[in-house]
Amino acid sequence: MTFFKNIYIPIILLAVATLFSLPTREERLESARHPERVLVLPPRARPMTVPVPYFEDFESGGPGWTTAAFTTSCQWQWIVDPDLITVHTDIYGASPMVELGDPSPAGLPEPRSGNACFWYGNPENGTFIGEPFDHTGGFHSGGNSYHDHGGTLTSPLFETAGLGRIMFYFWTWWEVECIDINAFDMMYIEVSSDGGLTWDTLNWLNPPFSRLPGWDEYESYSSGGYLSSGIWIKWTYFLEPEYSGHDLMVRFEFETVDALYNGFRGWFIDDFYIGGGMEQAELLRRAEYPNPLDMVDCLPEPNPFPVDFIVENVGGEAANDVVISLELPDDFSLASGFDPMPLGTVLPGDVDTVHWEFLITPPPNEDTTYCWHVILTSADSLIG
Repeated sequence: MTFFKNIYIPIILLAVATLFSLPTREERLESARHPERVLVLPPRARPMTVPVPYFEDFESGGPGWTTAAFTTSCQWQWIVDPDLITVHTDIYGASPMVELGDPSPAGLPEPRSGNACFWYGNPENGTFIGEPFDHTGGFHSGGNSYHDHGGTLTSPLFETAGLGRIMFYFWTWWEVECIDINAFDMMYIEVSSDGGLTWDTLNWLNPPFSRLPGWDEYESYSSGGYLSSGIWIKWTYFLEPEYSGHDLMVRFEFETVDALYNGFRGWFIDDFYIGGGMEQAELLRRAEYPNPLDMVDCLPEPNPFPVDFIVENVGGEAANDVVISLELPDDFSLASGFDPMPLGTVLPGDVDTVHWEFLITPPPNEDTTYCWHVILTSADSLIG
């Protein structure tokens, strides 16, 4: 009996100490505001220079693209046939550390095109928990790394100095934790106009919210949504005029920020393009309300109310047979303007504005939300 006590008591004390060492949510968010990590970079070398327009599908490894890691446990890597890799069963198996949007066994996605892409993750376990990791992490623990980690995927130097307008796009698939997604597992898009000496953060892919009721730390959020299968999404950036006249580099930076809840499938990049405009026609569209609809004395004012719909071709080719049409709710009618409205051929750089006035009958006597659809079509596309 004495032998049993000598073994039993230290085990309980160890468990209690481990339990109380876990950070609170407030401590976790505070650490996210002041992350302490050191970027381990190889000796700086002049980046490879490439002309534009430039397209890379990474089928040949992405010449000129470089990676750097904060630690050795996980990093960006060029990967062929990622869909042949499955998440380790200790992470997502009979007693899962995490819950994903796909049934177990869950694999990595196919590349957006071809057989290869870049991925932030570890092929030993199919996630960004890192390697090695604690295989006894526990049911619904979220999959904890031994330390926080991150890394960068950096482009060659693009010869964009002669372009008046600069844009780039890429396709991405990602999956991270759903809790405090705006502060952890950060996916930054960065650009440099001085050869990589300094970097500006253009944006990050993380949604701008913290959590919703009923969500748990061990559940996933992906490019397809909460507890949903990830999907490939196209992201496009039109750079501000301040970047014109400079050769540019683009960088993708992933940071876990802490070591908690890292048993997810990470971040994929494929099919990158940069140039002065799309290779094909690309129609941007937006609506403006010169005199917004409001409620005055329980009636909509003005009624009818005006809407300007603006279409701009930011691509490199003409869009032919462009037509705008409307799908209106039952209470709406068109008081002024045409439906459908043919625009014909929209050349690169052209901007067209369509003016409508909508009448609401009968007028609502309280605040009401209306939705209608504007359908923009061309000879070879359909944009809703």
